[in-house]
Amino acid sequence: MRGMSKLQLRFLGTFHLQWGEQNIVAFRTEKVRALLVYLAVEADRPHRRESLAALLWPEMAQKDALSNLRKGLYRLKQTLTTAVSSPAQLDQLLTITRQEVIWHTPAVTLDLHQFQQLSQPLPILPHADLTPYEQAAALCLGELLPGFNLPDTPDFEAWLNNQRTQFHTAWGNLLHHLSHTHAERGNLPTALTYARQQLKIEPWDESTHRQLMRLYAANGQRAAALAQYETCRSLLMEELGLTPEPATKALYQQLQQQAEKTSPAAAPAAPDIQLPYQLPPTSTPLVGRQSQREQLINHLLNPDCRLVTLIGTGGMGKTRLAIAVGEQLREAHPAVFADGLFFIELAGLSQAELLPTAVAEALHISLNSHQPIPAQLIEFIGQRQLLLLLDNFDELLSGATWLNQLLTACPRLKLLITSREPLNLYAEWRYPLAGLPYPNPAELSTLSLPEAAQFPAVQLFVQVAQRVKPDFAYTAENGAAISHICQLVEGSPLALEMAAGWVRLMACDHIALQISQSLDFLTAHYAHLPPRQRSMRAIFEQTWRTLAPREQAVLPRLALFRGGFTLEAALATAEATPDLLLTLIDKSLLRYDATHNRYTVHELLRQFAAAHAPVRLEETATFACYSEYYLRLVTQQGARLQTTQAQDALAIIKADVDNVRQAWLWAARHQQRELLSHSVASLAEFYRCAGLAEEAITFLRRAIAALQGTAETNPVHLIAQILHYIVENLTRSDQYQEALTTVRAAQKLAEISDDHALVNQLQMDEARIYWEQGRYEKAHAILDAAIRQSEATTDLSGVARGWHTKGNAYWSTSDYDAALAAYERGRQVAEQVGNSRLVSTLTGNMGAVYWRQKRYMEALHHYEIALVANQASGQVLEEAIWLGNIGLVYLDLHEDERAEQYITRALRTHRLAGRLYYQVDLLLGETELFWRRGDVHTAVARQQEAATIAYRLRNQAYMLDCEQAQARLALRQGDTAVGRQLLQSLLMREFRPDMLTEIEQLLVRLPETAYQLVEE
Repeated sequence: MRGMSKLQLRFLGTFHLQWGEQNIVAFRTEKVRALLVYLAVEADRPHRRESLAALLWPEMAQKDALSNLRKGLYRLKQTLTTAVSSPAQLDQLLTITRQEVIWHTPAVTLDLHQFQQLSQPLPILPHADLTPYEQAAALCLGELLPGFNLPDTPDFEAWLNNQRTQFHTAWGNLLHHLSHTHAERGNLPTALTYARQQLKIEPWDESTHRQLMRLYAANGQRAAALAQYETCRSLLMEELGLTPEPATKALYQQLQQQAEKTSPAAAPAAPDIQLPYQLPPTSTPLVGRQSQREQLINHLLNPDCRLVTLIGTGGMGKTRLAIAVGEQLREAHPAVFADGLFFIELAGLSQAELLPTAVAEALHISLNSHQPIPAQLIEFIGQRQLLLLLDNFDELLSGATWLNQLLTACPRLKLLITSREPLNLYAEWRYPLAGLPYPNPAELSTLSLPEAAQFPAVQLFVQVAQRVKPDFAYTAENGAAISHICQLVEGSPLALEMAAGWVRLMACDHIALQISQSLDFLTAHYAHLPPRQRSMRAIFEQTWRTLAPREQAVLPRLALFRGGFTLEAALATAEATPDLLLTLIDKSLLRYDATHNRYTVHELLRQFAAAHAPVRLEETATFACYSEYYLRLVTQQGARLQTTQAQDALAIIKADVDNVRQAWLWAARHQQRELLSHSVASLAEFYRCAGLAEEAITFLRRAIAALQGTAETNPVHLIAQILHYIVENLTRSDQYQEALTTVRAAQKLAEISDDHALVNQLQMDEARIYWEQGRYEKAHAILDAAIRQSEATTDLSGVARGWHTKGNAYWSTSDYDAALAAYERGRQVAEQVGNSRLVSTLTGNMGAVYWRQKRYMEALHHYEIALVANQASGQVLEEAIWLGNIGLVYLDLHEDERAEQYITRALRTHRLAGRLYYQVDLLLGETELFWRRGDVHTAVARQQEAATIAYRLRNQAYMLDCEQAQARLALRQGDTAVGRQLLQSLLMREFRPDMLTEIEQLLVRLPETAYQLVEE
């Protein structure tokens, strides 16, 4: 029967594969899983290999991507082979040629395809059989492939998000039609079931809430119908900051009236409190700001709070939020301000003396000429419970004293004021207002399309865009650009409205580009806006005119900083002072993040301020000071990257990485060679620790381009230094051919500069490239030449390094006797020149060779010599290497307690320092320890953690070690099929002879003694 079965795929709400009675669970990588998903959904059509390779490995050259595709297809076939009964059955499913790949649906049952076939056509015809539609609904266990993402494959992610959107829409439509059809046929309980299901996937769909209200009422559940309205109202307010649509409110009122008529003991309605109020009308709903609205309302309801100042830069939506607060207070708390709630616009007022008159006019007080206006106003307000919303108080700050007098004389009066800076009154409660939340573009790939669309900044942008372009929608294609726009304007509502107005003329990515290049791009032509709000430049110009000369001088200097800055940096480079920074914070021109102890300037304001510098900042002494400060910072912190303080150092550089980049490129353009030479090693070490090889390559190449001048003026030695670090990153990224081309160019420059040590280092780089490619003879030939050249120039340190690298190459080919000899020769030379650190490293490496040869006592002896040397010199991180290796030896000796002590201590140090390279072997050691202890769950978790690090590092040897550990775990748990499959896959890729022998022995003996063998 198994030969006749089909492959069953379930993607809706889960990811499950089954062939007959066999569940298929073992997928080598997420890319293999993605390959299956794409082929299965896009079945029955040929896919070019080049297209599939580009889809799943977009960052690679085509040759490498095709190689990965070939491996992926092989692994997919291996996975499926575990369940099929014959190769012919697999051929009916999957056709693979040299050019194309085709997935055949006749051999497959996919729930997504079944859903699409069963749920058509919509709408449901009046007398249609509902069975197929209900079967389609039953297939939907959740969204399409929930939680499955591949962040490094933008085209695949876009395709998957499009599929998810299409399915989500179709699912919602099906439930909607099933609910309505059952209701029309009188099947109210079933109709309710489908309506509830629809609401689970579309909780903000008011039409579904109304459908549920009607169904509950028709089913005699009037209380449930009214409660559904409250659920809808609360949800909209809490999540979106919206009130229900008029149709929803009308239905609620209708149901409420019916309930009151039918209730035998209906309570008399409370009298409607008519609140005198004066609030300007609003034409659009307030997007977001729900938490801010509630906090402001709580402040104003607090008896101890009399004055709240809503502070923010122009365009942050202070006015709109203040009006919304007033509206909600009137609706929800009419008795609190029973004598009135008034909005008073002060934008046209320029003299503080006129403030009492403006307030009196807004309150419609009949003034007389016999008494000062402030006195008449106090007399009128007296004990009245009033709330005054004073908008745009910016230019009337000198009138703040009068407000204090007014509050003292009128004990039941409260004020809500909008301003760009605080009033500095004792009674003032300050409420700073930032932009609307938006999805961080760097983290966008971790969010689903619906999740990203729910951010208030995105909602506002889309809402405004749809007013000028009705068919505009938030999609996977424009989502990243919209997030970038939100980031550029930092969620400023007015700036978002200005940006969204351009969608009728250009794509979102072009809008983002224009904003990043020119502040003047953000303009609006809405008639209702005053001239001061029709461009971001006009808003900032108004603020600029209010600044004191000292503030106008320092703000452009602060515009130098990118990504924020510390107080120390501002004091050292921008001639700022703490009190000046505090003033700029008060005026909403600067933000302070207490959590990270950093200051930031709004990006648009930063552009504006930079343009108001008296001269080009790049040509000033300020920029030179700025560059020196950050290059010294990266040099200082780079030294800590080799200590137990590495995590702190890494965090400090990461926080200022935008400043470091800008400072480094400025230094390159201005030929600051000494600064660059001193800092390049630390910068490269930062990129290595942060795992940013590709960025390092691009950034360092930009620096070289900036340094290069005429042939006579080129700093050849510095360029060769930088090229060395580019080569390291190219090699780390497996870009071997490019690395070879680059290292040879660097070698020519190093020879011109007559730096024998650098020439030797670059030869080592070239040898390492060949070594990592598995071209060991070539690597040894280069190393031999490098050693001879170092001997000829009496560069004994170069000789020692050469033998060290030769020992590593011998180690990789399991030529352990040669490795020992090379390490010993290198150690002798290192002792001769007094390089104690290299002596201890080579001694420890000899211990590693003895460990591989199972000569455990000799391994321990050499490890302990290296350990003592590092302890004596205070090299804590090097000490941790040998501690971990000693622990692994004790593990092989089955002295588990001692092994755990050493491994745990070493792993803690490496984690603290963020040194990923040294964690893999130790995690695999812990895998073995926990297995022996019987803690299978933790053993598997440690193996998976090790594998995650290995794949992040893209280290082939570590990846193979992790897979072998996975195979052993599978065999130990009795899953022989999975264990065998993993070992067979390893056999094809393992490049170390001793490890190959071990795998072959496992496979040969596997059928007879699978469990006992892996225990040996």
